[in-house]
Amino acid sequence: MMRPEFSLQDAGRAAQELYGLQATAVSLPSDRDQNFRLTAVSGAQYVLKIAAASEERDVLDLQNAAIAHLRHRESLAPCLPDVIPSLDGQPIATIAGADGRIYLVRLVTYLPGVPLAQVNPHTPDLLRDVGRFLGEVDAALLDFQHPAMGRRLHWDLAHATETIRSRFEHLGDPAQRALVARFLAEFEANAAPRLPQLRRSAIHSDGNDYNVLVTAVSDPPRRVAGLIDFGDMVYACTVFDLAIAAAYVMLDKADPLAAAGQLAAGYHAALPLTDLELELLYPLIVMRLCTSVVMSAYQQTLHPDDPYMVISQKPAWALLAALAEVPLDLAHYRLRAACGLPPVPQTAVITHWLSAYQAAFAPVMAGLDNARVLDLSVGSQKIGSPADFNDAPKLARRIQQLLDEAGAAVGVGRYDEPRLIYTADFFRTASGERRTIHIGLDLFAAAGTAVYAPLTGVIHSVADNPAPQDYGPNLILAHQTDDGETFYTLYGHLSRASLAGCRVGQIVYEGEPIAALGDRDENGGWPPHLHFQVIVNLLGLDGDFPGVAPASQRDVWRSLCPDPNLILGLPAHLFPPPELPKAEILQRRRSHMGKSLSISYREPLKIVRGWRQYLYDEVGRPYLDVVNNVCHVGHSHPRVVQALAGQAAVLVDNARLYATAESGRRRLSAVLESTSDAVIVTDRTQRILLVNRATEQLFQLKASEVNGRPVADVIPVQSLVDALTNQFDQQPSREIPLEDGRVFYTSTSTIIGNDGQVMGRVAVLHDISHLKEIDAMKSDFVSTVSHDLRSPLTFMRGYATMLPMVGELNDKQQDYVDKIMGGIDQMAKLVNDLLDLGRIESGVKLRNQTIEVEPLLADLATEYWQHAHLNGIKLEVGVEPKELVLVADKPLLRQALTNLLTNAIKYAPDSGDMKLCAERVNNEVVFSVADHGPGIPEQDQMRLFERFYRVKERGTEKVKGSGLGLAIVKSIAERHGGRAWCQSKRGQGSTFYIAIPINLNGYEE
Repeated sequence: MMRPEFSLQDAGRAAQELYGLQATAVSLPSDRDQNFRLTAVSGAQYVLKIAAASEERDVLDLQNAAIAHLRHRESLAPCLPDVIPSLDGQPIATIAGADGRIYLVRLVTYLPGVPLAQVNPHTPDLLRDVGRFLGEVDAALLDFQHPAMGRRLHWDLAHATETIRSRFEHLGDPAQRALVARFLAEFEANAAPRLPQLRRSAIHSDGNDYNVLVTAVSDPPRRVAGLIDFGDMVYACTVFDLAIAAAYVMLDKADPLAAAGQLAAGYHAALPLTDLELELLYPLIVMRLCTSVVMSAYQQTLHPDDPYMVISQKPAWALLAALAEVPLDLAHYRLRAACGLPPVPQTAVITHWLSAYQAAFAPVMAGLDNARVLDLSVGSQKIGSPADFNDAPKLARRIQQLLDEAGAAVGVGRYDEPRLIYTADFFRTASGERRTIHIGLDLFAAAGTAVYAPLTGVIHSVADNPAPQDYGPNLILAHQTDDGETFYTLYGHLSRASLAGCRVGQIVYEGEPIAALGDRDENGGWPPHLHFQVIVNLLGLDGDFPGVAPASQRDVWRSLCPDPNLILGLPAHLFPPPELPKAEILQRRRSHMGKSLSISYREPLKIVRGWRQYLYDEVGRPYLDVVNNVCHVGHSHPRVVQALAGQAAVLVDNARLYATAESGRRRLSAVLESTSDAVIVTDRTQRILLVNRATEQLFQLKASEVNGRPVADVIPVQSLVDALTNQFDQQPSREIPLEDGRVFYTSTSTIIGNDGQVMGRVAVLHDISHLKEIDAMKSDFVSTVSHDLRSPLTFMRGYATMLPMVGELNDKQQDYVDKIMGGIDQMAKLVNDLLDLGRIESGVKLRNQTIEVEPLLADLATEYWQHAHLNGIKLEVGVEPKELVLVADKPLLRQALTNLLTNAIKYAPDSGDMKLCAERVNNEVVFSVADHGPGIPEQDQMRLFERFYRVKERGTEKVKGSGLGLAIVKSIAERHGGRAWCQSKRGQGSTFYIAIPINLNGYEE
């Protein structure tokens, strides 16, 4: 390779002679070419690119063609240079060098921006944007073709092993040679043979952190500003581009795989990765790093004074050393999780098998039928302070006290529970994050308690990890599903004596005793208990597999280690209900708290405990509190807690609390008694807690006589009883008819306490009988008029169609005819909708047949994919279970779902996701169509399914429609003995539901 050697004056003359530019030149760094930034008198900036003498013209034409191809995409054009032709119109000019050689020259526009390598920090949002941009580039290049793109490059990852081996001798350090040799052997054994199966296309092939430009810090949020240097373009595996970019963004990161995951997530959103691409991505990243360090060593021998050749060498070696400690499969799973995919692909098969056979498994310990679930979480109020957590004798006494109070034989420490009790140094990850998420189940019992094999297996490992807070003696058994999938169960904190007879390869049978619980002096210093864990992949960590995971990788480790209760089968009522999601808590905060209560973080924290100088969030992440005065004495200082406890006791008895409560009760009572709507409130045991005067009049009862009685004994309407007793009811509103002919619109909801537990249910009934009578009258009138309109419309359309037969129409006449036809067609559709609605409501016979739900929804999704795609909407389909079937009138059901889909597409924004789903709920199939549209005001929701009713909101005026689509949906559902309803929140979108009985019974005809 003959690198050009032109001076700044030479570059200025070339700009003038070849492009007519008067400009000053500044040299830019480059590898094999020579680049100059030109600043013209006008202030415009360009880059003069002088290629090496050995560069072929068709390779430069390849680069120019690729740039032109990419610039056709509106979103990419601002981030790519534009090729400027010379004065004689050539995209590639020539210039003679002082050495007599002829060099090829190009001029491109200069892209302002900061190299990603010089940006700090690399925020997750920025890395996702870089990934998105590279994904869009690769997506645009999928159909790009050029004769020169089949060239061979030593930087091509397809030839990485050859490139590394041919230059391996230039690595001088023995440790570095051993590291590269190890990675190379792993790649050749596992990844290289599968490269031919990967998708291939033209790729940029050099998205390093100096070729990706980012906007200035003065223009937040920082995002991609440009991509430069197409000199390594080649036809190769498409995923190579992502692997190359990831290798560079991982440099100098505390958690390199997190950075790679953020990049991959953005890329996957723009160009979905295949399973194989995701599996090979990490080995390809490592190979790019190995290629980089080997090439740097080689180039350094050729150009020892050129810093460009070794620009990333030290960080790359540090990264390779860190990655040597990462199990290959774990890296794969983390990248899958970052892309929103199930982290461990085989977990679903194993958990399904465990669920199917759960009843056949033997108990792992005696006394599980008399167990109490313990709260050892970050915010636990049952165990004490963090100081108590880490005092093993005190913790053991407190656990035993809780078990004695409950009369329980075994204490259960929860799975997926964040804890503060893990303080040993080995719980800190390489990135500095502490592992806090417990990924097993703890079973607390007396030392010496026998442990049994819950299912047949083979002893895989026997180990003793004696360090404080480690497992102590532990055992891992290997098992297989019926399909041959291997998984493992881990038993930690055992006694040494009980493992004396265990040997690797030994078969143990279901129900066979395998060990006993160890005491504190041998089990890592813990209160006696069994740590029981299910493991899908051991990651090569035999005998030392983690039982606690970092919160940042929670989803990955939950997939690696699914819930052990799949084997133990402890009843759900033992466990507390799940806490409200953080997002919902924050939403409620915004709704109910004033803005004076400020939030300091862009993504607000959920703080669950204060201790000494720290505040802890829900996953145990500490934050140093230097704002509040309380930090001077420490959060939860024992003396302060004791003093507050005494004051709280006084406050509870203070008469002012009673006065305030009584005042609030009177105000609430006044509201309830003044409304004409009936209000019924039940407690968590489904007993009447409150009825207002309107309820007394409606059902002829007295509040004093029904309070405290079961709702089923008091309310004579079964559908209302069902709504009040089913806290998981998916239909928050419905019409309920009474025997006397009146119809009530009923809204129901669940009352949730501050602790997240269900407190009861509330129902509000509004009389809509008069509205129903008016609607019936309107229906009769419209039905009659519709029949009378059909014949004239057909007559008008026929004559309008015949107008061109009279003679050729001019443009203006044709325009009038088109408008007439459009108006007739719109009116005809309205009439047909009305007739369809009348036919369904009049009791048309159902032509029932067995319908496979998944093919039906897949067919609808295919039919409406183009329509949704043109509106920027991603349409997803979900059916659970996959083999779901029902008996119904297929054309009518299809019409109802079609109405919901077209409605959702019309009102959804120009981008977002839409979901078409079906699931079995009891004896019904519930279909749903969910969008991310503007949402529907609450006052409009009760009238959505009325004829001609349309929500009048800004932005919906231009949406065409008759207002009959949802009325037809409701009629079809009711004709099948089902129902239709809607759930919607402003700004969050809407979900429309149709519930159809699986077997129509009396509705079959």
